[in-house]
Amino acid sequence: MKILFIGSRLFDDVSWYAKEKGITTILTESNENAVNLDLADKHYIVERGMDKPREIAIKEDVDAVIPLIGIDKPLVDVGLLKDRLESENGIPVVAAGYECAKLASDKYQTKRLLLENDIKTPLFRKVDDKYNIDEVKKDLPTVLKTPEGQGGSGVRIALSSDDVDDFIKGNDNVFTEEYVEGFEASIEVLRWNNREVALAPIYKGATTTQGTHPLSKIKQGPLDIEGLDNDKHNNALRTLAERLAKLVNVEG
Repeated sequence: MKILFIGSRLFDDVSWYAKEKGITTILTESNENAVNLDLADKHYIVERGMDKPREIAIKEDVDAVIPLIGIDKPLVDVGLLKDRLESENGIPVVAAGYECAKLASDKYQTKRLLLENDIKTPLFRKVDDKYNIDEVKKDLPTVLKTPEGQGGSGVRIALSSDDVDDFIKGNDNVFTEEYVEGFEASIEVLRWNNREVALAPIYKGATTTQGTHPLSKIKQGPLDIEGLDNDKHNNALRTLAERLAKLVNVEG
């Protein structure tokens, strides 16, 4: 078996397993000084984008492509790569397709999808000419967001009128979201060939108005909240996560 990996930063997490299983590994990377290049059987330094990885996947006649990328915009490009390689060349790509990646990179459309499918989400509303900014300022704290951005970017918890003005002034297409107090949790889902498995929910601490970056938050798993039936609660979270994964047809 021969697999093409796109991006070297996380390759050391999987290279040992590939070697143990006798899998030939090929790596593409845009930075010639990047780490882990020497761990692959062969590597190519390519320009940014998915055109060259696609050419190499076809040239090397690989059995699969695994992108090791976690940033919104490139993931949309990866989705296009997946759709094309799978439909035109029969090469599976372990990643979300274009429509799913495009949805995931748009917070506003994601929230609309949740509402349309009767999945609870904090109240939200676009800020436009018909929406009085003064009304936003009367209901603080509130969360201000732009559709794009991940990892805390494009998000601000407004505590004052100045916070609202500053965020709206510097961004287009802003929407507000109800600030909800409670605990935060995250969950990942593995999905392939129309089968999904949700992993353990992870506790990330209580919500705060500080706007802490996700990478700086506490992470404890499995989720264990005092006073809850955690087995029942965590199973409910897994069921919801699997439903969402199936709904958007995610893969990877």
